[in-house]
Amino acid sequence: MVTPNFTPYTEVLVILKRAGQADIDLSQAWSTIEYEDALPQSVKITLNSQFGKFMTIAPILQQFDKIFVRITDARDNVIQDVFHIRTIKRGRKAGKNKQIILFCPHQSENLWKQTISLVSRRTSGAAALNQLAAILNRPQNKGTNDPDVEMPAQDTVRKVGNFLDPNTSNNYIFEGVKLQTALDEIRDIEQEPIEGGGSFEAVFIRFKSKYNHTSPSDVNLNTVQIQAFPQGFQDNGSGSLTNIPNVTLIHQPLKSTATPPTNILQFESDEDPELATNIHVIGDRNSGSYPVNWQQFQGARDVFNNVNSWQTSQDYVVGNLVNEAGVIYECITNHTSASANKPPNASFWIVRTFTKPAIWNLGTNYAVNNLVRRLNISWKCIQAHTATATNEPPNAEFWTRIFFAPAVDYSPLTKANTQLWVNGLAGSQFAVDPTDANQGRVCMIDPNVIVKDANHPRTFVRIVTDNPSNIPSNHKIASSDIPDAYRVLAIDPATGAAPLSGEWGPGNLDRNGLALGGSILEFVDPDKDGNGEWVVFKANVPGDDQEVFDWNRAEPWINNPCNPTVTLGVPDRYVNNAGACVFTVGGAPAARASVWTIGSYAIQQVPLVGQFGVFVPGRQMECAHSVKWDLINHRIDMGTVKIINDDVDGDSGVFIKSAPTLVPGGKDQNPFYVGFNIHALNPLTGQSDSEFPGSGSAGSDITHATFDFNNMFRDHFGVPAWFGPQSEDFLPIQKFAFFMQFLTKLLFSNLRDLLDGDFSMGIWLCDRRDNVKVIQFNQPRKNEILPHEANLPGELYVGVPGASTIFSPQQPETVDAFDPREFLVGGIYTRNSFDKDGRYQGLNSRFRKTTEMEMRIDGWRMIKPLMATNADVLQDKPTRNIQTQFVKKQSIISYAQIKNLVLGLDKLFNFPRREFSENTGGRCDIQFGDSVYYTDSEEINDTTDSLPNTVKGVNTKNVISLSKGKNGPGGFTAKFDLVTRLFP
Repeated sequence: MVTPNFTPYTEVLVILKRAGQADIDLSQAWSTIEYEDALPQSVKITLNSQFGKFMTIAPILQQFDKIFVRITDARDNVIQDVFHIRTIKRGRKAGKNKQIILFCPHQSENLWKQTISLVSRRTSGAAALNQLAAILNRPQNKGTNDPDVEMPAQDTVRKVGNFLDPNTSNNYIFEGVKLQTALDEIRDIEQEPIEGGGSFEAVFIRFKSKYNHTSPSDVNLNTVQIQAFPQGFQDNGSGSLTNIPNVTLIHQPLKSTATPPTNILQFESDEDPELATNIHVIGDRNSGSYPVNWQQFQGARDVFNNVNSWQTSQDYVVGNLVNEAGVIYECITNHTSASANKPPNASFWIVRTFTKPAIWNLGTNYAVNNLVRRLNISWKCIQAHTATATNEPPNAEFWTRIFFAPAVDYSPLTKANTQLWVNGLAGSQFAVDPTDANQGRVCMIDPNVIVKDANHPRTFVRIVTDNPSNIPSNHKIASSDIPDAYRVLAIDPATGAAPLSGEWGPGNLDRNGLALGGSILEFVDPDKDGNGEWVVFKANVPGDDQEVFDWNRAEPWINNPCNPTVTLGVPDRYVNNAGACVFTVGGAPAARASVWTIGSYAIQQVPLVGQFGVFVPGRQMECAHSVKWDLINHRIDMGTVKIINDDVDGDSGVFIKSAPTLVPGGKDQNPFYVGFNIHALNPLTGQSDSEFPGSGSAGSDITHATFDFNNMFRDHFGVPAWFGPQSEDFLPIQKFAFFMQFLTKLLFSNLRDLLDGDFSMGIWLCDRRDNVKVIQFNQPRKNEILPHEANLPGELYVGVPGASTIFSPQQPETVDAFDPREFLVGGIYTRNSFDKDGRYQGLNSRFRKTTEMEMRIDGWRMIKPLMATNADVLQDKPTRNIQTQFVKKQSIISYAQIKNLVLGLDKLFNFPRREFSENTGGRCDIQFGDSVYYTDSEEINDTTDSLPNTVKGVNTKNVISLSKGKNGPGGFTAKFDLVTRLFP
């Protein structure tokens, strides 16, 4: 341990180096030097320039001239480097000589600013750094005067070389970024926990000049070497690195008579024990998912599938993963690899497979290295025990977090969740019927459920009822709260008339003075607390021929239809082109029904008149398409299916079928169509039928009333939050993503049609104001399983009545802008079922020769920016929300990597970090990055390494200041900035 008295310097060399010229010694010309040994290095030199020397008298200094500076203290400790002149400042003060001030960054300055590109997946930071060095040396990436970059062998004295752990495994993707950004990325990943692919080691990475001025030769003058070493380590005198300091800085009381005397001239400290407890790291804009299960699952698979191969002579630590002969092993004992401890040696390695661990349970006996999952996180046992409420994860005494084992299913909206998709259909309450009486009643709904037409406007409601008390509990949030944006048709379904009493009875008006009874109503609850109010939808009381589709019972309703009496197939009245109800004979005005009626309009040939719209009681609208009925299981033909191999424990996909038929008026309605429906509006969470394979808990992953594609503050429960695991839900939705398989059977053979292809598909979305957007995509080949991404926002869509109506699709109501903040309902569907105007074609579609249509999907999710938070363990959540800290790492595409980064930052940000700034007498025995003890009996209350009143810090910056007196050496001081850090 060294605690020297401060003495003056013995030598200061300042040498001007110009290629092909003799050295120019400036050592006699300087008056002050401020040498900063930091990240990066720099020096500020003041030269006497009497009579114009260096300015008009040779040697005239120029920008980018190289300056070699070496400072030797009284104990022969040396600090030296090569710099280049960046800025020259000239000045003259009264009574003093002319001066010239040189501001000189390190000769590697321009390297930090170079733009580089590197895509290196599942490799170590050490390997990525070597690749960057090679990229910098490519002739196309450097100018003739730029320094060469060398990766030397490890030198523990000079701390040059690559000391990064070669056994980590992460993605390093740098696309057109500055070198400094890339090196910061490597540094950040290195300090992440071992279980997630880091080395849990804070490192410094910079350049050090190779030139040492031992001879007048210019050899190595234009070469810099990489320093990549752990913070707070230095040579131990035997060629190894140690974090035990070689130097102690001591500040003693003023009246102390201790020997040696104090070596601290000035002292300042800054303590900030918690910089942030709420940290969010944002990665690639298209690599996140909503729900987050996909990104979590794929992150674990990324870690597991891309580990490095086992190699000999490597230092493996507990938690390292290796691949040996195609088998993945985890290190369970620290060791240096050799043939004797090679996998599968059970004393050093344990086999790992890519499967979900069992759920943690009370009372279970856990052995070391057992895996469990709890609250969507996987854990490894590190101490044998019997599970109790006090030692459950994340108790760090018994468990450590791991990243290579999935804790979730990748597709929670399909796997074990058929009921979610069943409940999205219209009339889903009839999906199971032992008597088969409801065959054809459950329907898939297309975007023409919304029609903005002057004569026949159409919209949907969730239920038709005369009293809000009749709304089923499975339509409500938590079985009690009516969802915001919930719609009803407020009539008596038995009579079609407005309610005669109750909350919607006569005299009850909404806030706009409109009668509630007989109208389409919307529940408005902006706070989403269940305390909303009913208002007439769009402030518009329905008029004649207003069409409403009842999603609850899959029934079409028309207000005051022109309901004819039909004799021998001839209706006595019809609706003309102007939308008026007139008699067939004579064309005089005819009376309409005075109530809402179930049915829809169809084109019929009216004798002596032509084709006009005729109301048909009980007829289904063309926007509703029957789901095929399974006569064996007495339910609609839906269930689970395996279409991709990502699933590790079951069938994760979901399928739905339709049964096109040539029989007019058959039980299947409008069946030349297949698709799913999706809801943001609280999707019937209470309805569940065990008859469906993989029924699951419907709606458990998206349960709020409306979905906000901007997605900036409400989680999947609809709760505003930014401090906890739910915040990983956030950031704007970019697109939908999924796998699809589309199959059809030929009409007469009932065999799979393997030849047809190039199908047009679509996703339709409807917002709260009935604005519809459609996102188109193609399914190029039938029967094949293909990945799809459907980009938001899509194109505005104008719904049209079906082919059986007479009303022109060219005359819609004014279309508003689609509001991405209030998506309600939509679907995935076959666009080939429609003509170019969007009319359902039925028998005229390309599916007229099919007898069965089937759509399968898996991995259904929405794509958003990747984000991870540190506060994702509810049992171990920080007790204070100090500050929401956002860190952008747009090159990261793996959830495991970004999660590991945020957990590493959590340890750093919440470590009781302290900064100490000490001014001492001149000394060069403390290098940049060294660990140093600081002892102060009056200021420090810590005990470190058994030393009282002592802390251990890392020297993050040396500032050595020198000045000359008139008759020789003057001041020589050194200022050290010490920062405490985590030493694993």
